[in-house]
Amino acid sequence: MHAEEGQINRAFDEAQKLVTQRSDSAEAHFSLGYVLRYAGLLEEAARECDMALSLDPGNFAFRSCALAFSELGNYKRALDYVRLDAGSAWSDLVEAPILVRGGKYREALKRLDSSVAARDMRDMQLLKACLEHRPASEIAELAHRVPDFGVADPEPRYNVAATYAFCGQTDVALKLLAEAIQGGYCSYPAIDSDPMFAKIRNLPGFQQIRSSAKKCQAKFIPPKTHKSDDEPPDRGPSNCVCVPPTCDPPEFAGRADADAPPRNSPEMSPDSDPQILCHERFPTAKHHRAAVRVRTDGLLPGIPFFVPGLSRIPP
Repeated sequence: MHAEEGQINRAFDEAQKLVTQRSDSAEAHFSLGYVLRYAGLLEEAARECDMALSLDPGNFAFRSCALAFSELGNYKRALDYVRLDAGSAWSDLVEAPILVRGGKYREALKRLDSSVAARDMRDMQLLKACLEHRPASEIAELAHRVPDFGVADPEPRYNVAATYAFCGQTDVALKLLAEAIQGGYCSYPAIDSDPMFAKIRNLPGFQQIRSSAKKCQAKFIPPKTHKSDDEPPDRGPSNCVCVPPTCDPPEFAGRADADAPPRNSPEMSPDSDPQILCHERFPTAKHHRAAVRVRTDGLLPGIPFFVPGLSRIPP
């Protein structure tokens, strides 16, 4: 799937089109949710996942929605999706980090102890060592063996970075997190609240990574194109043109943080910034963000599933 290849400029329209054409298709909603997760639009991704599950209850293929809910901090709902594939190696490996994020360390350790698959996963062995409070030298030795991912997909790098950060291996954690974002797994705003990144959020390098994450997400806004000299620029699904100060760009609507330029500045001009959309017409990110390209050769894209470590496990 193109989401895993870091192609982040074209796919939201295709995914949305798939849902529009087949609004009763659970697979279509899941595909859109999958793409939105890579964009970091977790609330929108979660809604699409729940819609998919409501249309096709019990479908284990929707299990990776657990990752969106986990990053949202809704661990109970995340475990609901994990249990769609209860008993599998995938569920063992995904459940443990979710339990850790929820502060259930003993349950996470129990899960890792009983998992055969975890014994072959370097990041899971590192997590287990940290939960067992093994000597620092032993943890450092385990951490030294950074997983060889073997795939371009950036999402596993985010998950392994979380394990390294939790275990205090900050240099590797920052490196892997930066690679995940550079590869197209935007991770924002998840990195601001994910408990496993608590030990690195105050480090000097984190703010630069956070800035990169926000820029990654901004790439999901459709580029400016002109259909003809008489038509307004195509700024999204409804060709809405925002002329300050009549409306705020959705990136900054209702916000007063340091990242928001003055609404009348040249940066916010619709002529100089092709990313401006009307907040009144596009009240949520779901309606104006584009995401990574989705393969639509068939109703259900060929989406592989990933453990939070380094390797693929077939569905």
